Amino acid sequence: RENQTSKTTSKQMDDSGAKGSWKDGASVLCGVFFGAAWWLLIDSHIYVEHYLRNVMQNGDTPPVLGYYYIPAIVGTLALIMINLVNLESLNPTSWAFDENVETKVKVWLFFSAMLAFCSLGGGLWIAIQVYLSPHNSGSQYPGYALMGQNFIILMSGMMFLWIRSERSKESYQSL
Repeated sequence: RENQTSKTTSKQMDDSGAKGSWKDGASVLCGVFFGAAWWLLIDSHIYVEHYLRNVMQNGDTPPVLGYYYIPAIVGTLALIMINLVNLESLNPTSWAFDENVETKVKVWLFFSAMLAFCSLGGGLWIAIQVYLSPHNSGSQYPGYALMGQNFIILMSGMMFLWIRSERSKESYQSL
């Protein structure tokens, strides 16, 4: 009986124990992706403003303006909004127009995802309009960085939401 209990506790420790599980590592990886995405955008700004303009004396690349950060800020806001939701309050059997908590959570998630995809579209629009257009004879790196940054933020948010939903499933399975 004691041997069976120790096997059960060691299995529980492997899944969600003190030494960590794959979900803990994946959560950290999502944070690393998020940080790398912001680093990419800030690096492109510094690259244009310092290296191309001062070191290379190349003024062909358009500057990175302050409002080019708006899609990144909206994407970050969407990531925070998506991960504020308690996923255990979702119920797949609720009706679409009930006044339950499930409906409010679904509307919140829909609005958050809409913001995330709009930020991706905004970043794509700015990148194509300013940096990837035929009249830009300078570096296209800031445009690619802007598109990549918004895409990475979107993917890290969705990946973190998926990881959190897997944790919710485990809590139901342990009951």
